[in-house]
Amino acid sequence: RRERDTCRARLSEHIYRKLGIEIKPSRVSLSPHVNDPYAWRVIPAKEDFFSQLFAKNLSDHSTGTYRLLCKEVGKT
Repeated sequence: RRERDTCRARLSEHIYRKLGIEIKPSRVSLSPHVNDPYAWRVIPAKEDFFSQLFAKNLSDHSTGTYRLLCKEVGKT
């Protein structure tokens, strides 16, 4: 659970840094709804791999995935 919470916090910080929108870490989703004020964009070179991750809920992933997301978020 700690890894997931850390990942959510990192994703929330990224949203705030890039968009200036405050999203509580507990409300961050890999598949935001249409009405959510943010969306994720995956680097084309990594699209095949990351599209599988973003198709699932954060809570359905393993600690390895949380670490990977934290490491990769914000890279361009």
